[in-house]
Amino acid sequence: MPDLGDVRHVDLAWVRSRGVPRSGWFTQRDKAGGGVLFDLGWHLLDTLAHLLGPGRFTQVTGATSDDFVNVGAWSAAWRKDSTGAGAADVEDTARGFLVRDDGVSVSLRASWASHEARDVTLIRVEGSAGVAELRCTFGFSPNRQPEPVLTLTSEGTTTPIALPAEPIGTEYRRQLDGLAARLADPGNRGVAVAEARPIVRMIENFYASARSARDPRPVPAYQ
Repeated sequence: MPDLGDVRHVDLAWVRSRGVPRSGWFTQRDKAGGGVLFDLGWHLLDTLAHLLGPGRFTQVTGATSDDFVNVGAWSAAWRKDSTGAGAADVEDTARGFLVRDDGVSVSLRASWASHEARDVTLIRVEGSAGVAELRCTFGFSPNRQPEPVLTLTSEGTTTPIALPAEPIGTEYRRQLDGLAARLADPGNRGVAVAEARPIVRMIENFYASARSARDPRPVPAYQ
């Protein structure tokens, strides 16, 4: 990111207005392992790794809440989930503060539901020479930002950056189009697993931090 100088901090957020899944695959811990942090949060962390390169998280503080996950009014009709999955026992919102081994701090929020009017994704990168901010909507929700907006701010001046107009879902089709070549390349063997390891460790430590905040008894952290 030459226009930003040395990166110091990144804000990552994917916040739905109403979008709680109604499938046990997402909302029951014995099947999903976790809630919105596993679902939306993982995509945000993948984005971070793509922007800055892979890195370990040396400090992780997290908090979770479940105000909406068992209230039917906060589900999303556009998801077309099946009903009858049973009560949810995972979080619908995760908020955290992380520090990578390269010193970059990260603010993270993932929410299946909120009091916002639209489903919004925010990627904001602060550097020594400027700040880049992308405000858009990941995924297929029709309740989205009218269009993605990318800006660069430096020395008190904010400049909009033009983005190509793309149909919803283009990013997923682009990944599928490149999948066969990536699988056929022997140089890519083991890359996905290596990239996933620090994210898995971070998520485990995030949940450990959230549990310890609610329970004063010691909780062993994963290393």
